Amino acid sequence: MSNSHAYPPLKAVTLTHVRYQRGDQWGHFLAWISLVPVFISLGGFVSHFIFRRELQGMFFALGMLISQFINEIIKTSVQQARPETCALLEMCDSHGWPSSHAQYMFFFAVYFTLLTYYKIGILARKQFWVVGLLVWPLAILTMYSRVYLGYHTVVQVFAGAALGAVLGGGWFWVVNSLLRCYFPAIEESAFGRFFYVKDTSHIPNVLKFEYENSRAARQHSRIEGAVAGDHMIIKTTCRAVAFLNEVYPNHSISQIMLSLSRELGQPGPECARDWHIGEWLPGFLSLV
Repeated sequence: MSNSHAYPPLKAVTLTHVRYQRGDQWGHFLAWISLVPVFISLGGFVSHFIFRRELQGMFFALGMLISQFINEIIKTSVQQARPETCALLEMCDSHGWPSSHAQYMFFFAVYFTLLTYYKIGILARKQFWVVGLLVWPLAILTMYSRVYLGYHTVVQVFAGAALGAVLGGGWFWVVNSLLRCYFPAIEESAFGRFFYVKDTSHIPNVLKFEYENSRAARQHSRIEGAVAGDHMIIKTTCRAVAFLNEVYPNHSISQIMLSLSRELGQPGPECARDWHIGEWLPGFLSLV
């Protein structure tokens, strides 16, 4: 029996399997660019859900999944072959029209641009340079990489880009015109409370809002820490004076500390109950 019958043919996971011509540095760079959709999905949306739990981001990711599902339906229906250059890459066992990479990146670019323009989410409009200098160049380079590396024709990547742009704009309208009114109900639902899901769409600049509130919370904690330290000092002083007053009522140290206690407050009943002396520090009853 030959080896071809002994072992079934192998198939690569094309999600991260990108080939380029050996020695082609530009092709090597574009191969990494071609993986940007993977980085966005795993490094972006997954980490976003873990650390932020924003409804706008969750519906953004849902739209991306719907877009890719539509892409697979169209590919299966049209069944247009990939270019002949793809045969050299041994990765031509799927259909090519429209390009899923181009569709993914242009959906992402359009939706992200609209989020930034309407000041929804972390970036405000004054950070619009991020869109122009990072998001759109990555989208265009990803589309170009699929042609350069031989996985798609020009027509296939432009079809994917156009479909992604239309779906991205349409899904943004659906989320922010039809579904956004349900965000408060999702926040208050059992799912929202369990996973700490939140909506910050009503905040014009979330990045600035979180930055200022973080600073305010830090300053507040410092004040509380200082007050707690003062409480401990007063409480310790009160206990020490009470002990010395009972054990060494005529001792000079006791007299000195009693003088110190008079500087801190007037006598009162609280320390008498706690430390068994006559009267003590009513001005600090709320602190002790």
